[in-house]
Order: sequence, then C-alpha cells, then structure tokens
Amino acid sequence: MMSLLAHRTPSLLLFGGIQTAMWTWVWSQQETSKLVSGPLPSAIPKGHIGQARFQRHAHGTYAYA
Repeated sequence: MMSLLAHRTPSLLLFGGIQTAMWTWVWSQQETSKLVSGPLPSAIPKGHIGQARFQRHAHGTYAYA
C-alpha cells in the first residue's frame, strides 16, 4: 500500500499545484465593486408597456409579444 502512495506522490503534488494555481487565479479575478447595488433601469420607457400589444395594428403587420 505504501508503494502505491509513493508512486503517486509526484502526480498528486502536480495536481495539487495546478488546483491551487487555478483557484488562486479565480479568486484574484473576483471583483466585488462591480456588483449591482440597486435596481436596474428599465429598458422600456414609461407608458409604453402594453401599448403595442393592445392597440390595433396597421393592415398587413404582425405583432408578436
């Protein structure tokens, strides 16, 4: 059993080093200042929600909601 562990030690050290490097890079990319701190502005101007859906359309045009 000890022989198996001894033979795998280089692979385990390499794997551990790669994992440590990867998670260190992920942690360094994390920026808390770019988090949204309030509600997002609406992409639909006020008063326009539902107007096109419930009004008549010109002949030959289609409105898919």
